[in-house]
Amino acid sequence: MLIEGDVFLQTARRPRHRAIPVMRADARTADRITFKEWLREVANLKKAIKINFRSTEVVRPVLQYLYATQADPLAPELKYPVILHANVFRSPRSVENIVDPSSFVDRARRLFPDATLSLGWTKQSNFSMLSPKHKVLTWRQLFHILEYIARLEQPVMLCVRLSVAANSKEQLLWLLGMDKAISLLIWSDSDDEAIDWASVAEIRRIATKNRVLYDLEPHHREIIQRIPNNPSEVQVCMIFFFLFQEVDPAVKSRH
Repeated sequence: MLIEGDVFLQTARRPRHRAIPVMRADARTADRITFKEWLREVANLKKAIKINFRSTEVVRPVLQYLYATQADPLAPELKYPVILHANVFRSPRSVENIVDPSSFVDRARRLFPDATLSLGWTKQSNFSMLSPKHKVLTWRQLFHILEYIARLEQPVMLCVRLSVAANSKEQLLWLLGMDKAISLLIWSDSDDEAIDWASVAEIRRIATKNRVLYDLEPHHREIIQRIPNNPSEVQVCMIFFFLFQEVDPAVKSRH
C-alpha cells in the first residue's frame, strides 16, 4: 500500500514572494498544505510514497527539496520506496498540459536517483468515443519513450490505460523484454470497453513476475483475476466469458 499526493505550484500574489509547491490545488488557499508539510507527515507512516507532479514548473523546487533532504539530518527520512509520477506524454485529443519529459526525467535522474520514475499520458475526455487508432501505443511512440529512458539506471514504470495495453501487446512485450528495470502499471476507468482480454492475459503470462501491476476498476479486476495463466485455458475462458456476456441477465442471475 502507498500514500499518494498531487503537488502543484502556488504562485505568489506579491512579486517578492516565491511560488511554493502545495498539495490539493483545488482547495481554498487556507486549506492547502505545502509539499514540505505533507512530506513530513507521510514520511512517518512507513509506507511507499507516490508524488504526482501536475506541472512542469513544480518539478524543480520539489526535486531540489528531495535532494536536500538526503543530506539534512533534520529533514524527514524517507526509508520506504518513493515513486515520482508525471504525465509526460500527450494523449490524442487531450487538453491537459504535459509535464516536460526532458525536465522531469533529467532532474529526477540527477537529484533523486533512488526513486522509481513513473511516466504516464495526459487524461482524455470522451475516451470511449475515440477512434481505435487513438487507442494503441504505436512503435513510433514507443521509440519516442525510449529516447527519455534509455540512459536511466533507476527503475521506470509506464502507466498505460487498459484499452491501450490490450491493443499494444507486441510493443509492450518488446519493451518489457529489453530491460528488467522497466515495469507496467495497467489502469482503467469506466470508459474502458470491448477489451481484448486474451492480449491482456498474454502480457501478464509472458512478463516476469512483478513486472506488471494493476490499478483497475472492480469489474475489470474481477475479470483479470478469473483468467488463468495457461494459454489453452485462456482461450476456453474467453469463449465462455463472451458467451456468458450475451446471456439474458435474468438467466445470469440464477447462476
